[in-house]
Amino acid sequence: MATVVISGAELQCSHGGKASITLTSGRLRVGSARVLVQGDEKGRSFETGKDGVSTPCPNTTKSQPPKSSPCTATLGALAGTAAKLTVDKKPVLLATAKGPVSPTDADLTPTWSFATSGQSVTKPLLTAT
Repeated sequence: MATVVISGAELQCSHGGKASITLTSGRLRVGSARVLVQGDEKGRSFETGKDGVSTPCPNTTKSQPPKSSPCTATLGALAGTAAKLTVDKKPVLLATAKGPVSPTDADLTPTWSFATSGQSVTKPLLTAT
């Protein structure tokens, strides 16, 4: 079983950028924190100055001289959604969720995953399969 992801979880791009997700609405909660469902992960940026960014994405282009090319938008999860636990017919996101990030370099497809689920890793309150 994997831990269910809640508001306050931190996404990480494959270049090391980090950003948290804070939800203000949602029907399912763990304690007082809202559970993330498929779709909540979309459109998150790792750019300097964007909401929730704690560590900006350091990615640069392969051209000379290199130019800053941070991950600007997370795309939908390709894996790591619950098979049975849903909210409004949307599967909840699990700590194992991952997916692609835009933009992509010609020889590298950047990805995102969860650095933290927002729940205690020693004793999560809610898990799902």
